[in-house]
Amino acid sequence: MKRKIDYTNFNDVLQIVSKKSKNIYLASKELQNNKEIILTIVKNNSNGYKYIPEHLKNDKDIILEVIKKNPNMYKIIPIELKNDKDIVSEAIKNKIKLFLNTPLDIKNDFDIVLEVVGKDGSLLKYASTRLKNNYDIVLKAITNCPYAIKSTSNDIKNNFNIIFNVVKKNGLLLKYASKQLKDNDLIVNEAIKNNCLAIEYTSMRFRNNKNFIINILDNNTFYSILYSLSNVLINDFDIVIKCIKKNPYELHYASDNLKNNKNIVFEAVKMNGNTLQFASYNLKNDKEIVLQAVQNNGISLKYASDNLKNDKEIVSEALKNNSISLQYVSDNLKYDKDILNIIVKSIKNNPMIFRFIPDKIKYNHKNLMLLLKLNGLIFELLPIKLKNIKIYITIALKNNYHVCNYIPENILNNENNIFYILILLIKFHKNKALDIYNKILYKLSDNLKIFSKNIIDIEFNNFNIDFLKKYHQYIIHFNNYILIIKYIYDIKNYNLLLINKKILNYISENVISFENFVDYLLNKKLYYIIYSYESFNEYIKDKHNKLIKSINDINIDNEFEIYILKENIQKNLKYEIIWIK
Repeated sequence: MKRKIDYTNFNDVLQIVSKKSKNIYLASKELQNNKEIILTIVKNNSNGYKYIPEHLKNDKDIILEVIKKNPNMYKIIPIELKNDKDIVSEAIKNKIKLFLNTPLDIKNDFDIVLEVVGKDGSLLKYASTRLKNNYDIVLKAITNCPYAIKSTSNDIKNNFNIIFNVVKKNGLLLKYASKQLKDNDLIVNEAIKNNCLAIEYTSMRFRNNKNFIINILDNNTFYSILYSLSNVLINDFDIVIKCIKKNPYELHYASDNLKNNKNIVFEAVKMNGNTLQFASYNLKNDKEIVLQAVQNNGISLKYASDNLKNDKEIVSEALKNNSISLQYVSDNLKYDKDILNIIVKSIKNNPMIFRFIPDKIKYNHKNLMLLLKLNGLIFELLPIKLKNIKIYITIALKNNYHVCNYIPENILNNENNIFYILILLIKFHKNKALDIYNKILYKLSDNLKIFSKNIIDIEFNNFNIDFLKKYHQYIIHFNNYILIIKYIYDIKNYNLLLINKKILNYISENVISFENFVDYLLNKKLYYIIYSYESFNEYIKDKHNKLIKSINDINIDNEFEIYILKENIQKNLKYEIIWIK
């Protein structure tokens, strides 16, 4: 028999609170205040802290156990214990960010702060002002986080040893050094050694020193330093040409005088045509400079003078490099025959050019059909009125199946249109037909979804006989019409083919040759279809010496008499008779 728990018994209570902290309320008052039991609760679960008596929530030993289990509990302990060094040390030991939640007295405690910045120097900014100016504290912080220098006092930022250690780790932090140390040779050289872009934060003495800058240029790879240099050096040909050879966009920071220097600008546009934007007005009208720019990047035509935007040679080179530069061509040249030929050749690979062709040219019916043949995706850019014209849909869709995505919904919500579009997809893009169909499905009404699914299914040989009966006139449009005919024969539903003679006539006259079609029917023993068409029967009689007759034409019930009659008929003929029922 299970023994009943005694809530006045130490061991019994110890056992139940070990399982569930809440059970402490079941214990006797005496045991609810027993420190050993309370310690057991918080050791097992730090959340048990909220169930213990209020006077024990201030007990240091208990709080230490709580913090060991869960450092975040520091946030809810009594305020008077948040200043206790032992408790704070225990909390930050496992979660250093808790330093942010400590009182000012703790943030001014040397030992605590030293421990904190030793683990995460970035927390120096939360220390007291006094300790932010302490050499030992700062040195410890910058050891693992040189950016901690940002939070220090001006005295520290003027300390040679501190700044030297900082720029050794990250040269760009020279920015936070004192004015005096930004002019110190050892400090500056160490910063430049780490990152040459630190030149921006040095004193004018270095930024105006030509030999010093040339040494940097010869020994470093960088993005941009010209903007940091003195007015004297940004007007120095040797300095600027060296900078541009490393980064052509440095032309932006050159003096106005050198932006008008043909050799300087030529070097820049040769490497990147878009730097033409920084050249002087005079050089933007220099044909040699602009020609070099557009040959490197056709879009740089944007920055050429209006005069050169009307230069046929310049414009031709720009379009050959990047056809989108058409948007910057003068209106006059957009009508030039040679320029139009370049545009037509380019539009095959880039339909966006269409936007910049003059309306009089691109919306001419013959021209638009030609452009759609070259790149069907132009259809996306057409005004809605033109998107409703069937011939444009047809030409564009033949060229590119993605055109389906841009066909107006009013067109898609029509049975004949959907059939026509799907047939075009099947005929010209069979491998993609199913994917495109699924993408436009959401635009269709429920009836059209069923209709279009049946069309797709037919093409992929998943025939629905009821659908074929209803839409038999569509059979001739499918790539696999022969399979459909065979399917109809296999299921013995011949009437489907015989409903409309135009179907078979179309196939035999237009899709494949008459002879090949009838030979196919004969080879596949589709005798019933041949029998139904006099011209088919005449053909196999003349070419194959065969004739198809139906037993139903003989008004005799006796099978033996039928046999005798068939034998007699065959004897009198030179060709073989194939009998069908």
